Amino acid sequence: MYFKARYETLKKTWDDHYFECLGKTSLSKAPADFKDAVYYSLQAGGKRLRPVICLEMSEIYGVEFEAAIKLATALECLHTYSLIHDDLPSMDNDDLRRGMPTSHKKFGEDVAILAGDALQSLSFELVASARGGDHLTEYFAYMVGCAGLIGGQYMDIKTTDDHASDYMEEMHRKKTGYLLALSMVLPFIYQKPDISYVEIEKWGINLGVLFQIVDDILDHTSSKEKLGKSTGKDMAQNKLTYVKIYGIEKSKIMAGLLSESLKNFSQFNTSPFFQNLPLYVLNRES
Repeated sequence: MYFKARYETLKKTWDDHYFECLGKTSLSKAPADFKDAVYYSLQAGGKRLRPVICLEMSEIYGVEFEAAIKLATALECLHTYSLIHDDLPSMDNDDLRRGMPTSHKKFGEDVAILAGDALQSLSFELVASARGGDHLTEYFAYMVGCAGLIGGQYMDIKTTDDHASDYMEEMHRKKTGYLLALSMVLPFIYQKPDISYVEIEKWGINLGVLFQIVDDILDHTSSKEKLGKSTGKDMAQNKLTYVKIYGIEKSKIMAGLLSESLKNFSQFNTSPFFQNLPLYVLNRES
């Protein structure tokens, strides 16, 4: 009960403040119709997992609220940008996201590309404006760039039948794990810039791997009504997934074991939120 209530409180906090936060950025100077395109995918809903984690970490480590909201909004902008581009005809070619037509179906491919570009740019603007120091911005850039998220996206579109489990696991650590790790580490670096964050980063990446294993399973077992996006596309596009390599049953076992190991992380033994977060990710239905 505590976890669900806390999650919903954090989600509402972000929902109540992100619009005002973005209103203070360069987005306020965008043409009105383009601004609508940028907001469209942000306002489509979703679990808001990354800003929720960021806000909880910010509270644990004492990050001031204005900076915490900026960091949380930067993460959701970056995540939404990646989804817009993932859905493009040249990438995964999907028509549905978060239960709504994808950005390129709503506005056209040209505007969707620019909306994604704008959200990526805004994420950097927000991180810089949080005034957490150069290392914070550099770390953000590293984790979302060629060595991280974008590198993982490249690995995904260049997958071949010759690639095996080690390639797939590295791809998903970068494509999914690095952004979830950012949600954990940004508040930590902001408040404790001289203390090692390696273990927290590792925990966040592994949480992302857990999220991806469950995502791969749901693509085979759920419906587009529940997920808010197309299902069965991984198999249709011959994607390299945990289910493809290990099968559904072994993937479920792997997810359960990983969730259990994440629960026992010593740095979170006084945090009921983070102790319960892996189980939430494991048991999610969307």
